[in-house]
Amino acid sequence: MTTKRSTAFRTSWTVRTSSGLDALCLLNLLTGDEFYTRYRPEEAEHWLSRLRPEALEALQRLITEVRDEQKLIMSALFCPIVSTQRIESLTDVLQVLSSPETLRAALLDTPYFDEERWLTFEKSLPDLRVVLHSLNGAGFEEHWNASIWPEIEKAVLQLREALQQYDVVSEVERQLGRHTEQEVIQVIVLGLTAPHGMKLAGNQFITAAHWPTETNVLVAAHELMHPPYDLDAPEIRGAVSALRADPFLKDRFDNHNPRYGYNTWDGFIEEGCVRALDQAVCEQLGVARPAWTRFQQEDEGMHVLAALVHALLLTRTDPTESFGAFFVRQVNGGALQPGTLDARHLQLQRQAALEEAPEQAPEEA
Repeated sequence: MTTKRSTAFRTSWTVRTSSGLDALCLLNLLTGDEFYTRYRPEEAEHWLSRLRPEALEALQRLITEVRDEQKLIMSALFCPIVSTQRIESLTDVLQVLSSPETLRAALLDTPYFDEERWLTFEKSLPDLRVVLHSLNGAGFEEHWNASIWPEIEKAVLQLREALQQYDVVSEVERQLGRHTEQEVIQVIVLGLTAPHGMKLAGNQFITAAHWPTETNVLVAAHELMHPPYDLDAPEIRGAVSALRADPFLKDRFDNHNPRYGYNTWDGFIEEGCVRALDQAVCEQLGVARPAWTRFQQEDEGMHVLAALVHALLLTRTDPTESFGAFFVRQVNGGALQPGTLDARHLQLQRQAALEEAPEQAPEEA
């Protein structure tokens, strides 16, 4: 199913690539974690054998400080920070890293500045530079142009044409209940980002070259909606905190796989809300997977809140109510009241089972 372009079509798509951002995504592969190396084992082997000894030592410190101690995904820490500047090549990355005060000032002008993450970035910056300089000296750009760019080029050309029919901005505004000033969505296609899509500064997001058009529509909608509410608003903060009292939801958070990210309570709740919202957008645009199946499969089934919120979105009757107000209302006396979520999730599970059950053939007389 495809959508028709209306006279109010508001989305302008641009599609490009960035070897510099791919270099930062390569850091995930260099951890040696099978979670990443299963996608590009040859790249991990190639570069680990070419890094200088001091770079390998710096890499190990990055793994310890960023991944193990802070529970952060390295590409998800570094890419958004540098994306406040135009990044094409690894040389661009090295140049902007030489001026962290410029990056901090630019990041402060976005909704994405976080003091704790910034302090982690500052602490890791010397080791990050060592690793990236070693990659640069070992010929990263030349290797990327020969081995990674050919597959990306095909994806860039295909997406430039295929995405033009999808008015994601209008649907995102409808779901969030607020206007966005930016109508241009910048898609940055990379070869080394799997399995992560990623929101960058502004209306930019990272996608993988092998993902189909439908996935890119989903990722665009998803990343445009971060954050879906103002977490600094007392009523939002209160609702997010109140959900900690729900044992079912708290258990899913405490026992989720940290390699997927969402390792803070705020991030976990926000992600569940945004996945519910992007499912609603994709349903309107005709590119959605079945909601229950999707939420059961993604990230080892951790996004139970997404399933619950999505079911509630289908019942919304007031198009003027913002998602933030809707969310607060559901937590404070509605269908997301803490202590009720296990039963509600079980109800959705039973409903999905009934819908998926094959119809019984009538018995012959």
